[in-house]
Amino acid sequence: MRPRVFLKAEARADMCPPRTINRCRIAFALLAMCWVTMSDAAAEAPPDTVASEPVEEITFQNASVRVVLKDGRITSLKDKIRSREHASPETDSSPGLFHIQFVKNASPAGKVDATEMACRLVRRTDNELEIEFEHPLATALVRLGQGESPGEMCWSISVQPKDPTLAIARVAFPVFATPLTSNGQDKKYLSPLFEGRFLPLRQTSSNWRPYPADVFAQMMACLSPDGGFLLWTDDGQGHVKAIGFDRRERTAEFAVRHFLAHEPGGQWTSPYRVRLSFCDETWQDAADVYRGWATAQPWSNVALRDRTDVPELLRHPPLCISTQIDTENLDTLPDRLAAWQERFDAPIVYRPLGWEKHGNWVGIDYFPPSIGEERFRKLAARLREQGIVIGGFISGYYWTTHRELGSPEQDRALADFFEEHDGPELCERTRTGELLASRREDRDCYRLCRGTPFGRGFLQQTARSLFDLGVTVIHDDQDHGPYPDGIRSCFDASHGHPIPCGPWSTAVTRDALREIRAEAHRRGLKDFFLTKESCSELFNLELHAYQARFFHEDSKPGLVPLAQYLYHEHIPVIFGWVTAKNRSPWELGATLVYGQIPSLAFWDAPADQPNAIPAESTRLLEDYYGAMKTYAKPFLLYGRMRHPLIPDAPTVQREIRQIGIRKLPAPKTIIVPSVIQSAWDDGHGNVGVFAVNTQDEPVVLKVQVPGEGRWQATSYTGAAKESEVEIVAIEKSPTPEASFDWTLPPLRLCGLIFNPSE
Repeated sequence: MRPRVFLKAEARADMCPPRTINRCRIAFALLAMCWVTMSDAAAEAPPDTVASEPVEEITFQNASVRVVLKDGRITSLKDKIRSREHASPETDSSPGLFHIQFVKNASPAGKVDATEMACRLVRRTDNELEIEFEHPLATALVRLGQGESPGEMCWSISVQPKDPTLAIARVAFPVFATPLTSNGQDKKYLSPLFEGRFLPLRQTSSNWRPYPADVFAQMMACLSPDGGFLLWTDDGQGHVKAIGFDRRERTAEFAVRHFLAHEPGGQWTSPYRVRLSFCDETWQDAADVYRGWATAQPWSNVALRDRTDVPELLRHPPLCISTQIDTENLDTLPDRLAAWQERFDAPIVYRPLGWEKHGNWVGIDYFPPSIGEERFRKLAARLREQGIVIGGFISGYYWTTHRELGSPEQDRALADFFEEHDGPELCERTRTGELLASRREDRDCYRLCRGTPFGRGFLQQTARSLFDLGVTVIHDDQDHGPYPDGIRSCFDASHGHPIPCGPWSTAVTRDALREIRAEAHRRGLKDFFLTKESCSELFNLELHAYQARFFHEDSKPGLVPLAQYLYHEHIPVIFGWVTAKNRSPWELGATLVYGQIPSLAFWDAPADQPNAIPAESTRLLEDYYGAMKTYAKPFLLYGRMRHPLIPDAPTVQREIRQIGIRKLPAPKTIIVPSVIQSAWDDGHGNVGVFAVNTQDEPVVLKVQVPGEGRWQATSYTGAAKESEVEIVAIEKSPTPEASFDWTLPPLRLCGLIFNPSE
C-alpha cells in the first residue's frame, strides 16, 4: 500500500540551528532561492495547511540540489550545479530512507524499514521539511534542510520505540543507492582508513569501518570524473557510527549507520547532523569540503606553528631510529646512535623493539622489561647524556594470553598472569557472555575493556612505569581509535559502562591522554611527547603527533595521503618506520615528500652506522635536513597540503603479491608514481612543491603556477638553490596557463617555492 502523506500545521523549536554563512554574494543568492515542492495537488495547498489529497512525492529543491522522496525511498538526488543525478534509476529496488534495528535484553528483536511505514509531511518552510513515519514498532521524525553552502543538505532523525521493552540498537540513515558507473566510467570511494584509501566501488563488496574505532574522520566520498558527493557527520563527541556502502549488481547502497547504547523504550534523537555535500571529481575536492569544517572545530583549530604544547624536539625535527633492544650491545648503542645525530645534525629519538617482558608487542604483563629494570634505567641515562630520548610503545589494550612463537614456559606465564590479575573479569565480552577473542599476528589476545575502572587507568599507569625507567616519549600502539565500535563490542554490564558502545570510550581515552600529559608535566620532562598509532581527529590537540605509513602507496592499492591533507598543519606525523637498509628509495622518498618526520627501523637487528645504509638513503636524508634548515620547514612541517601542481607526473606498474601480512590469492598489478610529489601552502601566501624522482635518469616536468599574478619561482636540490625565475599567470583566468619546467635529478629531494611578487 502506498503511504499516505498529509500536510499539518506544526511549529518546532528543535530545528537545526541557524548558521552564519560567510560566503560570497553569489552563494547568498543561491541559498535565498531555496524552495520545497510537493506533487501538483499538494503544491497548490497553502503552507501549513492539511492537503485534501494524498501526496505521492515529496521534493526538496533549491538552486543547487534536488531531492525526491517516494514510497519511503530517495528516488532522486540531483546536483543541479553540475547537472548530475546521483540516485539510482532503479527506484523500485532502491533501499528505504532509513532502517531501524531493535534489541531486547541485548538480543536482536526485530527491524523496520522506511518503506514499510506510513508517512506524512508535517512541516515545511522555505529551507526545511519534516516527515513523520508511523509503524506498529516505532515512530520516526525526519528532517531535511539546506546546508551551509550551495550543494549541501543536512539530515537528522528521531526514533521512538512503541514497546517499552525494546531498545534501538542501530539506525541506518540516510540510505540511498547510486550507480557503480557514470558515463561508462567506474566510480571510486574515498575512505579515511589508516592513511586514506581511494578505490573503485566495484572492487569492494562492502565497506563499513566504524568511527572512531577504525577510521580517523567521519566521512566517505563517492567520486567520478563528472563530480561526486561527500557523506559526512558533524559530531564532536565520538558517537559511534559507520559511513559506508554495500555493493549490489549495478549499484552501491550508501548510508550512515548510527550505533547506539541500548536504552529500552528510550527515544533517540541524533545529536549531530548527517551532511551530504556535492563536489568536483578529485579526492582532494571532497576532502576540501570536510577540511573546512573539521579544522574549525575545538579539537583541531590550532595550527602546529601556534601550539605551545609541542616540544622543540619535534620542531627541529628529529630522526627516529628503532632497533631490537634485547639483542643490542647496550655498551656501544649510545655511541652508535650519537653517530646518526652528528651525521645529520638532528636530535635522535630511540624506539626500542622488544622492550616488553615477553617480547615484541606482548602486553599487558610488561614489567620488568626484557633487559631488566636496572639495565634499562642505565641505558636511558646514558642516552640522555648524549641528548637522545627514548620512547616506550604500549600495545594498546590487547592482553596477550598465547604467543605462537613463544616457549611453553612463556605461554604458561602469560595464561597465569591473565587469570591471576582478573583478566576474564576485565576484558570485553560478547552479547552471549563469552570473552571477545582477538588474533594479533602471532598472538592470541583478549581486549581489555577501557570502560572498567582498571581499563580507565591502564594507559596512565603503564606510562608512569615507563617514566620511572627513563622513557620520555609515550606511544599508544595498536589502538587506531577508541573502541568499542558497536559490532565487536562489550556487553558486560558489570563493567559499569553503557552497553554496548557510545561516546564514553572517546571521553575515557581523552582523559587518559590528558592524565599522561599532566604526569609528564609534573615530572618536568623536557622532551616529552605523546603519540598514538593512526590519526584520531578528536585527539588532534591532545596528542603531539601520530603514526602513519604514507610510503605504503607503492604496496597498498589506493593509498592516498588523506590524513595529511586534512590535518598536517595541526599535528605532525612520526614513527612511519622505513626499513633502514631498504635499497628502494620509494619509501624514504615518500616519507619526506608527504611531510613525515623521518623514522628508520633496523628490524630484529641492532643499530648500524650511518654509512651502512644505501647511499641513496643517506643523500635523501642529507637533502631533507638541509632543506629543513633553510626553506622547507614552513611547508613540510607546518604547511597545509593542497592539490598537486604536477598534473602529468610519470607512473609505473608494479606487481604486488601481498598487502601487509595478507598474501593475495593472485598477483595484483597497481600503478604507482615514479615521481613522488606534494604541494603545500605555508599560510602566508607562499606555495611549496616537493618531489623525489625515483627513476635513474633526470626528468623534466611541467609544474602549474599556483594562481594568477606574478610569482617568483625558486628551485632547490636538497638545500642548494638551483634557479630563480619570475612567472606571470594570466589575470582573472580560472586556470592559469603559465607553468614552470622543472628538471628533477634522480634520487634527490627537490623543492620548488612560489613566492607572490608585486
